[in-house]
Amino acid sequence: MRMQKAHFVAMSALALAACDLSPRVDAGMDGLEFSVPHASYTEVWDASRAALAAELPRVNEDRAHGAMTAGSNGCAYGPSDYVGIYISPVNGGETKFTFVKIVALDEGSRKGAVMAASLKEHIEQNLSKSIH
Repeated sequence: MRMQKAHFVAMSALALAACDLSPRVDAGMDGLEFSVPHASYTEVWDASRAALAAELPRVNEDRAHGAMTAGSNGCAYGPSDYVGIYISPVNGGETKFTFVKIVALDEGSRKGAVMAASLKEHIEQNLSKSIH
């Protein structure tokens, strides 16, 4: 029994080692950019977070720098989707003009441009619900 448990733990560790848990996107990459003229940073952040979490697991957030990233399985067993959403200007305040950039890699199950367009649509839908 003890040997089986040790074997399970070792195999689990190997499986995790094969996974890339951090998305490989950054704000310097090409992406879909758009402006949101009537929403604050906080409103855009919340709408973007909800849109991204609905699409992909493992959302990493850095609100202080306006960045959130997410990835799908990230393992060697199949293609993965990697997305980053970058929001500026970075503030928690009431500025009512915000810029959003969505970077999505082409290597996953959905092509980057398709994923980015879908996320943009979800962000805009979430904003229209929260602003009205």
